[in-house]
Amino acid sequence: MTRVLIADDDTVVRDVVRRYLEHDGLEVLVANDGNEALRLLNSERIDVAVLDVMMPGRNGLTLCRS
Repeated sequence: MTRVLIADDDTVVRDVVRRYLEHDGLEVLVANDGNEALRLLNSERIDVAVLDVMMPGRNGLTLCRS
């Protein structure tokens, strides 16, 4: 099964995207911020990540460079 990471500090956005992806049969992991996303990226098998580029702290752009 494809595993997707959603990293977004906006609860509403994160939950809407999660529900759509789960409805399509994907396994979804969520992170509330960039630090949590980085931890999951380093500890879990993630096939694709949907990253918010405007999170406080580590944002999607800095995560792509990590």
